[in-house]
Amino acid sequence: PTSNPERVRYIVRRLINSVDYIEIDDLSDEMFYNRSTISNDLKSAKTILAKFGLKISTRPNYGIKITGNEINKRMCIVNYCYQDEKDDLKLKGEVKEIQLILYDALQRYKLNVSDFVFQNLCYHIVIAMIRIQEMNHIPPDTMLLLDIESNLEFQCATYIADQLRMKYNIDFPESEINYMTMHLVGKRMLDDVEHSQYIIKPDTFELTDEIIHELKRVYHLDLFDNLEFRVTFSLHLQPLLNRIKFGLQIKNPIKEKIKRTYPLAFEMASYAAQIIGSKYEFTLDEDEISYLALHFNLAMEKKSGSISKKRILAVCVSGRGSSQFIKHQLQSKLSNFIESVETAEYFMLDHIDFSLYDYVFSTVQINKILPIPVIYIKSFFSFDDIGKIEKQLDSMELQNFNFLSYLSAQRFFASVEAESKEEVIDFLCDHLIKQNLATNEFQESVLERERISTTEFGNLVAIPHPMIAMSDETYVSVAILSKPILWSKEMVRVVFLIAYQTDHVDSMEIFNRMFARFVMSHSLVLSLIKNPSYTQLLKIMKLVEYYETNDIDMED
Repeated sequence: PTSNPERVRYIVRRLINSVDYIEIDDLSDEMFYNRSTISNDLKSAKTILAKFGLKISTRPNYGIKITGNEINKRMCIVNYCYQDEKDDLKLKGEVKEIQLILYDALQRYKLNVSDFVFQNLCYHIVIAMIRIQEMNHIPPDTMLLLDIESNLEFQCATYIADQLRMKYNIDFPESEINYMTMHLVGKRMLDDVEHSQYIIKPDTFELTDEIIHELKRVYHLDLFDNLEFRVTFSLHLQPLLNRIKFGLQIKNPIKEKIKRTYPLAFEMASYAAQIIGSKYEFTLDEDEISYLALHFNLAMEKKSGSISKKRILAVCVSGRGSSQFIKHQLQSKLSNFIESVETAEYFMLDHIDFSLYDYVFSTVQINKILPIPVIYIKSFFSFDDIGKIEKQLDSMELQNFNFLSYLSAQRFFASVEAESKEEVIDFLCDHLIKQNLATNEFQESVLERERISTTEFGNLVAIPHPMIAMSDETYVSVAILSKPILWSKEMVRVVFLIAYQTDHVDSMEIFNRMFARFVMSHSLVLSLIKNPSYTQLLKIMKLVEYYETNDIDMED
């Protein structure tokens, strides 16, 4: 190992695989580094081990060793020691055979898991076999009794243990079978509908309804009548609650993509995570939150697409029969976009109250200025026509959204000196409070949001904001830091602090789409860092607004 992360990982591996104490001088000799370097690396190792409920104990004249329960040690082995280097595991040559046994068992008991979870389960079994062979068993008194609902998973785990015993002559005591059952219970796939009737408990449905109620209150997203969401979300919650109960972790390999692609859904998921966490005294990590976000994003897409439903006035000159036919086409083919459709003849336009409509759809050229947008359509729609109309509606929605109006030179700060995200948030909030735009409650809500899930989005950008919409108006404060700082996991130099107006969260989706465009463009971020001026910010955001409004892919 040459770098600090490599040395720390080596030390943790070495200690966790050792039954006896190891002297620091021995580590120094075998790693070819002086004692001072190893001592500093041990500080980092202690921080990492603490995340798994483990610690390094020191005994004079003996050395150091890792202490903690066996379950936590195995979690550390899977999620840290061999996180990116699974091929370094012992029994490497036997992994394929173990995969076959696991696959056969899951098929036999009709338990569905994703490919990613399947591989994860396989490595947990491999590590269990290694630890058992080294006499590192899970003590019976450390295992919680499983609920009766886990019966099927327990049978599957027992079958796997029997097959492994016959193949490798390794005995799995009941505590190890229970441990395997924990993973099967915690990682069952959501679409395992066959067993859904006994997976969902009444208290899980109650938790789902509580979350739905809060989402309606805070985000104005009404899912009470969406039975499909209530069932699928509850199906997701049940294994999640089991993971909380058993202290299991699950990885989401696409969490960063989910976070950047569906920012509003991720916000809702973070808020739901706070509800779950307060109820069960547990903090959900971003892996779990990002899985929740997928449910909210799907629900939003099914509910109303990306824009709110519109009132349409359809204009044509071919008579009542043609008007009714066009009305029927619009209602049937654009139901996700349209709230109502009324028809009118061209000569009646001077007598129409246009305040009752959002758009005019016309089959004929209108040679007069109307107070609302006009979209020209054909009398007979093709599939391509529907797509074009949807894009026009989306584009017009964006044109009505004045993104630049939320920016201000009084809320733009360049060359800000800060050493931590807390200092940046304090700096921006202090200025907002002085301008009577925010309160101490607002600042605490922003910090609370950071504690639940960090708001760094990569590409040197962070977008902190409060847990809920709580301001009298929507606005953005911007800070360009004089040097990059470690926000939480990534370096950040450009910070947008967003405040959403209470009861005006409908624009959040468009708002987030604009920022996503900016964040994903490395060249635009760098151009703002190189020229940290309010004029440059406006120039960049005008470009972002243009590309988003016209649905043009941005080149980086």
